[in-house]
Amino acid sequence: MRIFEIVAGVFSKRRRARFADETPLLPETDLVQPPPTTPLEALERIHEIQSIHNLISLAVNRLSWTVLSKSSSELRTENPVLTARLEHNAGLLAADYLMLAECYVTDDLQRIHPRLGMLGQGRRIARFDDQQSFFYASHSPLAGASWLIRKLWELHRAETQLLASMGAGAFVVPSDGAMPLTQEELTTLRTLLKDKVRRGGVGGLEPLSAAVDIKPVPVDVAKYQLVQLRTQLVRELCNLFAIDSSLMNDPDNKTYSNKDLALRALYTNVIIPLSYELKYKLELAFPEITIDIDHSNIEILHADKEAQAKYIIMLLQAGIIDIEKAQEMLEL
Repeated sequence: MRIFEIVAGVFSKRRRARFADETPLLPETDLVQPPPTTPLEALERIHEIQSIHNLISLAVNRLSWTVLSKSSSELRTENPVLTARLEHNAGLLAADYLMLAECYVTDDLQRIHPRLGMLGQGRRIARFDDQQSFFYASHSPLAGASWLIRKLWELHRAETQLLASMGAGAFVVPSDGAMPLTQEELTTLRTLLKDKVRRGGVGGLEPLSAAVDIKPVPVDVAKYQLVQLRTQLVRELCNLFAIDSSLMNDPDNKTYSNKDLALRALYTNVIIPLSYELKYKLELAFPEITIDIDHSNIEILHADKEAQAKYIIMLLQAGIIDIEKAQEMLEL
């Protein structure tokens, strides 16, 4: 009975880790691969999600990471090798951890690609403990937004179809006096015309071996408002990760003042809390090390630091706190 419960649990976890989608695909019209069914597939195949992953990774890499190892005297001393490796891998680990709710790392703090990690390589650093989490990988924000992922995918599919057909469609009918075409001949002609349109390109001319009239059916690309739709979906995706859309080139929200505020909010609300959460999980997984994080070199936060310092000095001068408390609050 116990073995049956374990096997059933494994299969139910795998089932929950995939997006639910019953929409059938038509090979004749769906000119791209099937839509992603897991958060990892969405990350690998939708470039807007990759862009957010890159943004998080590069922002975390701006922080300074230090790894301290326990020596024989029970003192913590810096391990320069592990420090260098974590400095190199922290950004990608944090981005994986935020977007997939898990990341994979070796014993020497090398990042392992999530696809390899799911095959059993490296240690799994999970946002939620498997023993306490009923939903397993579904805690990934991307898993909770499966319909947003599908809408992004459908947007790219529509754009692919428009580009593949050069944005134009037409009905082909036999000319006056021409023999009616059989179903087989129609299929052959349809394939021939599709190939010739692709070979001829926009405005290209190609000879046909059959006497036909072409009745154009113009496609008004503008009426689909694909640009506006993309903007709206990217905003929803940014909201999912508490990121201001100006950092993703939102056309209606991209002034320099907005970007400065967005970067400050990114570090304050996302990057710094995420980094300390990852630090805590890494220290749990590797109890022989301690990790220190320094974000004093982030220029966009200097204004906040200056205001904080003035406030602490005011408290010190008023006698509310002593010099030791002031130094602790200033992280000196």
